[in-house]
Amino acid sequence: MNSTNSNQLDERKKIHIFDTTLRDGEQSPGCTLYPDEKVKFAIELEKLGVDVIEAGFAASRQTDREVIKRICREVHSPYICSLARCVKSDINFAFEALKDYTRRRLHIFMPTSRVQVYEKMGKTYEEIRREITEAVKYGRDFFDNIEFSCEDATRSEVKLIEEIYEEVIGLGVTVANIPDTVGASYPENFGRLVKRITAIVKGKNPLARTSVHCHDDLGTATINSIYGIKNGAEQVECTIGGIGERAGNCSLEQIVAHQKYTSEFHTNISAERIWQLANLLFEFTGVRSDFAPITGKYSFSHKAGIHQHGVAKQRSCYEIFEPSDFGRETELVIGPHSGWHGVMAQAKKIGVEISKEHAERVLTVVANLVRAGIQKEFTDKDIQKFINETN
Repeated sequence: MNSTNSNQLDERKKIHIFDTTLRDGEQSPGCTLYPDEKVKFAIELEKLGVDVIEAGFAASRQTDREVIKRICREVHSPYICSLARCVKSDINFAFEALKDYTRRRLHIFMPTSRVQVYEKMGKTYEEIRREITEAVKYGRDFFDNIEFSCEDATRSEVKLIEEIYEEVIGLGVTVANIPDTVGASYPENFGRLVKRITAIVKGKNPLARTSVHCHDDLGTATINSIYGIKNGAEQVECTIGGIGERAGNCSLEQIVAHQKYTSEFHTNISAERIWQLANLLFEFTGVRSDFAPITGKYSFSHKAGIHQHGVAKQRSCYEIFEPSDFGRETELVIGPHSGWHGVMAQAKKIGVEISKEHAERVLTVVANLVRAGIQKEFTDKDIQKFINETN
């Protein structure tokens, strides 16, 4: 990042990680989790080091409340949170689910964009502001820790949401979350919005913090979240693998990757556990993006000969992270575009020393199988077989 940027991060700023895999993430098509899976996943999130687990939407159904209660019995250190509309019954359900847990948080939201307020809800700005005030005041009777979100904030009138955030902080809200609900914002614009809201929040209560919740409809969820951090946000809402509504959310592992690459902020995340947790989510849902950064199947894989040569000589030629930092390993994938350096390195990995000429003979076998339309992918067992056959 440009060190001359006036919005440069404070040195080693602490960023709180709010994981919503079990709430927003589960809203992703194909990502439904069984109750036992949710509890097991929450236990692993605690080991990962997240600061907040949004365990569900207690008002949505009895099963959600039961799962939140179970999570509260199994998890001890993070805040456990339930989403709630600005409705007293939602707040009651959230309290019912969380009442036996000391570090509980209520997350209240209200749509604030014109299309959401007038078209979806059929209300006016005056009505929603009254409902927000009543909900926050009511929630304070049950929760010391309250987060508030203006849903669709990036498409809302800025003056309106500034006034709303200022009011709710004055009423005792501790976290002001700024959602890019439909992923419609760009980094510079989002950063400016976060900076304005942060100034209001800190002016009202220096101990309160701003948070960001970004979706990926324009492919900007992670970079918008980073610009949010650069402009004052102290919490990022994210999911493992970036799962979530439509194109998904900001992914937790990408925030941690930026942390490691820039060393300009820190989190409590034990990054080496990320791959294990991503695999657990894949086991439960069958969903994974193979080309996603950090947790994608191929994110530390190299197939082209030039790249394999570079990695074999010095890993940092083509990898900006230590794969082991994320529980991963560098992988050389042998194919028709590979070179003899890659084959020799892969042979060494499986315990065989071969010459350049021998490696080239193996590559000829691989290329011929692809050219003949017989085989595309080659395992270590295949390479071992080809080595033996061409000896």
